Amino acid sequence: MKFLKDLKADLNTEPDDDKKLLDLGSCELHTLHCAFKSSVQKTGWNIMPFLRAVYNLFKESPARRALFTSVTTSSVFPKKYCVVRWLQNAEVAQRAIELIPMLMLFVEEIEKTETISSQSYKIVSEAIADPLLSAKLEFFRGSSL
Repeated sequence: MKFLKDLKADLNTEPDDDKKLLDLGSCELHTLHCAFKSSVQKTGWNIMPFLRAVYNLFKESPARRALFTSVTTSSVFPKKYCVVRWLQNAEVAQRAIELIPMLMLFVEEIEKTETISSQSYKIVSEAIADPLLSAKLEFFRGSSL
């Protein structure tokens, strides 16, 4: 903090100089995380609720996991979305992109045979109906790198 204070004082001593220091505060990473969060929310794409819901759909439900595995023949499940570490969710988005075709099969099977009343299922089923979901997740993933 002393170095930053001295640097600001040094830059301010020359009145004709247009040099400015962009001060992001004491935690620049936190500022970047908040800026990324804000930009993702402003898109209105509902990426964050989808990534949370797709993980929670299978999190503590062995029956759903078994049904998913039997319908899709895949034992790969979504990764956990971290609400506070925005820039570390690239792997989460990548896994979700890979799972979209399997999630479509899963939802199609559920619609035929039974009803799931969970909020997570509702969010996932609405999200995968969006033909641009993969593109939106890819954009999110690329921005997270």
